[in-house]
Amino acid sequence: MSLIIKYIMFLNPKFRQTKTGDDVQILNDLRYIDKSLYRSTLKKISDIECEGRDMGYMGEHIHDDILRLVFIRAPKKIVKFVESQLNKNHTHDNKIKVSKIIFSHDTESTVCVLEDKKSEWLLPASTKEIVDKTGKKIILENYPCEYTF
Repeated sequence: MSLIIKYIMFLNPKFRQTKTGDDVQILNDLRYIDKSLYRSTLKKISDIECEGRDMGYMGEHIHDDILRLVFIRAPKKIVKFVESQLNKNHTHDNKIKVSKIIFSHDTESTVCVLEDKKSEWLLPASTKEIVDKTGKKIILENYPCEYTF
């Protein structure tokens, strides 16, 4: 009987993409008016953004009342390639699957760690540095950094 061996994939944040702007800010205004309509509209917008573009919606981030929608670029392509490499390098009958992608500043390339080996996991990139309109650098905390399938 073959088992499924689950891995966590760590990627550099360069694969993380953020969308903001006037259309997103209109959605942010809706958040104060009608939470239910906000959630359903957020789902529609994220589905449209991802449709046909091999992107995955990771979450939202709000700082100074500016809404940012956070996506991952090409998760299906990346996971398919990595899983094929991991499966090719193993000699057992078990199937290897990537269960989650976590962005980390600790790597420039793809790193995979067994899901149950948390002590070997890299630190998540839960912050993002931005430059505001005045040129001041700001560190955004609690920034979306996980993509789960």
